[in-house]
Amino acid sequence: MKKSLIFALIFVSIAVFVLAQQTELPQIPDDTQKAMQYRFDGQWMPDVDPAKIGAMNFRTMTNMRYTEQGIEGVKGFTHANTTAITSTPEIQSGFHFRKDSPAESHILVYADDGNVYQNEAVIPAASNFNASPVFSVVSGASAGRFAPAAGGQVAFCDEKESVIWGGDEMITAAFITSTSAEYSVLNPRDYTEEINNDLTDINNVAFIGGGNDSNATLLAHFEGTDGSTANYTSEDSHAHTLVRNAGASLDTAQAKFGVSSALFNGAAGYYNVDDSDGVNNWWDLDVNKFTVELWFRFNGAVVDAGFIEQRLDDNNHWSFYYDHGTTTIHFVLEDDPGSAEVDVSASYTFAADTWYHLSFTRGWGGAVTGYALCVNGTAVATGALGAGYDAPALLNDLHIGRTAFDGARYAGGWIDEVRITKGVARWTANFTPPTRPYLLSALTWFVGAPRPLQGCKFYIGDANTATSTLTGYEWNGHSWDALFITDNTDTGASLAATGTVTWSDTQATSKPKFMENRLFYFYKFILDAGEATIYKCTIDAAMQPIVDIWDGVYRQPIQFQVYDAAVYEDYTLEVNDPDSTYYANLNALANTEWVVAMFDERMTAIKFITIAGSSNTNVATCTVKYWDGVGFVSVGDITDTTLDAATSTKSLNQSGSVFWDPPDSEQEFQRSMFGSTGYAYQISWSAALAATVSVNVVQGIPAQLDINPFKFPATYKNRLLFCGYTEGGEGNRCDFSVTHAPQFFNGAESSMNGAQSLYFGGADDLTCGTEMYNRFGSNIFSIFLALKKTETYILSGSSPDSADSDPFRIFPISYNIGCPAPSTLATAEVGFQIAQDVERNVAMWLSYSGPVLFDGAVIYPIKGIDKYFDPQSNDYLGASNIEAATGWYDQTHKEYNLRIST
Repeated sequence: MKKSLIFALIFVSIAVFVLAQQTELPQIPDDTQKAMQYRFDGQWMPDVDPAKIGAMNFRTMTNMRYTEQGIEGVKGFTHANTTAITSTPEIQSGFHFRKDSPAESHILVYADDGNVYQNEAVIPAASNFNASPVFSVVSGASAGRFAPAAGGQVAFCDEKESVIWGGDEMITAAFITSTSAEYSVLNPRDYTEEINNDLTDINNVAFIGGGNDSNATLLAHFEGTDGSTANYTSEDSHAHTLVRNAGASLDTAQAKFGVSSALFNGAAGYYNVDDSDGVNNWWDLDVNKFTVELWFRFNGAVVDAGFIEQRLDDNNHWSFYYDHGTTTIHFVLEDDPGSAEVDVSASYTFAADTWYHLSFTRGWGGAVTGYALCVNGTAVATGALGAGYDAPALLNDLHIGRTAFDGARYAGGWIDEVRITKGVARWTANFTPPTRPYLLSALTWFVGAPRPLQGCKFYIGDANTATSTLTGYEWNGHSWDALFITDNTDTGASLAATGTVTWSDTQATSKPKFMENRLFYFYKFILDAGEATIYKCTIDAAMQPIVDIWDGVYRQPIQFQVYDAAVYEDYTLEVNDPDSTYYANLNALANTEWVVAMFDERMTAIKFITIAGSSNTNVATCTVKYWDGVGFVSVGDITDTTLDAATSTKSLNQSGSVFWDPPDSEQEFQRSMFGSTGYAYQISWSAALAATVSVNVVQGIPAQLDINPFKFPATYKNRLLFCGYTEGGEGNRCDFSVTHAPQFFNGAESSMNGAQSLYFGGADDLTCGTEMYNRFGSNIFSIFLALKKTETYILSGSSPDSADSDPFRIFPISYNIGCPAPSTLATAEVGFQIAQDVERNVAMWLSYSGPVLFDGAVIYPIKGIDKYFDPQSNDYLGASNIEAATGWYDQTHKEYNLRIST
């Protein structure tokens, strides 16, 4: 069994005296009795001969610590887990990973069985470690170490892998809805900002569905210029012409949504809409569910008002109107002689100059016979139609702002957001009226992540009520593959309640996709019916080896050469200049000709910005090839967003990008061409391009860099640092991410996989490092302390650019003192007094010669226990025991503790 020698080094202590209580002593004849005072405020002095330490100091101390009142017993520690893990592995390192949004607590430990376990106890509460590990290391890994990373994440390194984890819920990198379920996004709406905050108002939610879908037979927003008397085109997919009649116009004085609504004079004005396109009877409400709705506002006095109607005569019609004489609102259906009249009515008192949402729904309660007349989402009349009730099928126009049943009535006020829905009931119970205009329906959305996922969580605002199914897909590099999801938002309808959507971990199958000018791991979701709002979305990625993600900065080509008529034409300068007077000429480029684009880095996409009026109009598809060291080889399938929208057969028909899944880095090589050395891509088209094709700007999106395995992680100025590339023979190397972005290891602000890496001193390996800050004079400095076994360095600065005002600089502090015991390194923000009126934050660690303290400028030895670190002493602990030591700073007692097993 190992013995443990524990030192507690106290920074602050105040001496006090303790008076031994005097008691009546027995009378012993031959000895003289004396009353003595003992001072228990001395110090442990193992380096001094016990005969010389005096009465106030101590030769040995066991389970005691210094306090301001003297010494006291050490109470020990409280268990974080109540039951040991079954296999009882020995803990090698640990980290308390905490997050505030959402609140999470994970006690992570790396054990000698090669697994990382977690305990989700919220300290000081106790819980058990999960029996299943959150991560398992590969063979040959060293003792893993943890460090915090920006964005509420934790990093882990073990010399075989560099790993990252964001807990149960991470911030979503992208959230984009689409009106199409195809490869690229159609009519995209970017809700990334909205779903990453905790706000729930109408301006901070993502709309799934939208209301303007295939069931919307008519939708009119009445948006336009003030006073417009032109005919109006509806916003639904049918684009009906609403023919304006005198007394109706658009008006910006009032609008429920947008900038305008339709104003009716109450005497003659209305819009009429044709009933048929030769195929469809648009306003035949049939035997199925339907909803008729609109917003209305009386202009001044409340009077009779006709809202909307289709009518042949008083026996064949459906009409929605208000009878002021009886203060009754009506929705009437009548088909003579087929179906009897159904007059759904309710008494309601309207107020002037107030917007009201009015609706009639067939399908209320879920059954096709149920109906409800609603004002502001509340049913004022309900009932049931007869089985199979058939609404009138007429050939007459629809009138908006006028009804003629039981006498002519005109709308004296404003109407906005008219929608007629056929085939579905928009509501089946009381509801909150819409708080925004209906949008083009988007039942497809894409969730972007910086690494492969195993789930996400949707926080639902307005729940979906339509029976529906959610499907999910991952991008495999070439196409969308279906995921086998578990939808915990489904309570009969998907997106009906807040919940997770989970699937098997996709680390081995998911690939990044370039979409909407972003390169992430995208997951596609399709809801087959209904609508909902999502006010927050989080993502779940397993603890996994970190992957590089594009920093968002487009790369400029170092060469852009057009091979035309057996001659290369150099357009490098032109395609690097956004001025549209400069461009590359691809006029009539044949299918036997090509373009060569070269970059400093490997690419995964190339973006083309064409000049308006000079795009390709010929049928021609694109092929991209990369250099494999021998010749140009096809990258395989590509996604080409420069294709025309109508037929998707004409590449370079519009500005866009060509994206592909890049080959493995060991398959692609640099090539020297045109006086430059870089990664070359040959781009050609299947047929001749149009006579005039001008490309103004060409930009590259780099392929992911391989991130090497490192010895330990750290943070510096909110950059993630990976230190000690021992597998590559560069144990003194440190790679760093972009600030605030722990997965961006590319670009000018990063280490660029060795191009801008930091190297500390000679080839000896780094052992540990930490960030610390201090004030020197009137300036506050943050530095990174980098340690080897017998060397100490500091890193200062904020940028890898030597021309920057604060560039990275590495300074040696000591070539003799280092840290051979990485688990002893700790920092303390204690205001340690270096000299009179000079206080510093400090770092402490164990060197081969004993514990030391560093204030950012000078290394101070902590004296008093030197004999344990003196190789000539009989009490010498030995190098191996020193290297295995652990240390920590106790914030409660303001003490640095060392634990050394012997």
